[in-house]
Amino acid sequence: MKTGYERTDEIQFTKDVFEAKKQIEENLDPKKRIFLDRGLPGSIAYLLMEGRDWSDPLVQRMRKDSKKRVYSKIYILEPLSFFEAQSERPENIEFARKAYEKHVEVYKKLGYKPKIVPVLPPKERIDYVLNDILGKGR
Repeated sequence: MKTGYERTDEIQFTKDVFEAKKQIEENLDPKKRIFLDRGLPGSIAYLLMEGRDWSDPLVQRMRKDSKKRVYSKIYILEPLSFFEAQSERPENIEFARKAYEKHVEVYKKLGYKPKIVPVLPPKERIDYVLNDILGKGR
């Protein structure tokens, strides 16, 4: 993945992020429990937000690569009611809500049943996920 460049081409940026994530995931130990901030299907969500559709060749390639990975659980955090844009993530609250909806759609389309983590204080969100993993769900 390139670093230190402006995000003037969102499609290229999404491709770069996907390839970096793919490389990282290929080197993970499948016997260990690992938490990922974003899985490969997240890149599909961003492509769809950029106007691509499921029949697009790039989306199809990412879908194929994503299906080579199997995530045991998917958690998607409900967006907060506030949002602070940063240089790394220049999006706004509207974008964050659309991204949330698109991620839910993509994971469902790929056969996952994502668990929605409600808006809670950070420690409670962590506990929510850990309790679910340990079978102590709410």
